[in-house]
Amino acid sequence: QRRAAGGCCRRTPLNEDNARFCLLAGLILLYLLCGAAIFSALEHPSELRARIIWKQQLDNFTKRHRVNLGALHTLLRQYEEANGAGI
Repeated sequence: QRRAAGGCCRRTPLNEDNARFCLLAGLILLYLLCGAAIFSALEHPSELRARIIWKQQLDNFTKRHRVNLGALHTLLRQYEEANGAGI
C-alpha cells in the first residue's frame, strides 16, 4: 500500500473561522504591544527622575555618614532578603 500524496501529515487549508481567529489573535497581540509601548513611554521620565533622586540620596547619605557605598548596597540587599523572608 502506498500512502496518499503529501504524506501522513498533510497541511489542511485554513478555513474562514480559523483565519478570523488568527486575525483576531494577531490584532489582540498588536493591541497589547502598543499598550505596553505607550505605558513604557509614559512611565519612563518618572522612572528616570526617581532613579536620579535615589542616587542623590545614596550619595548624600554615604557622604554625611561616611559609609562605604558598596557596604551600604550589601546591607540593603541583605535587608531586602530578610524582609522578603518575613524577618
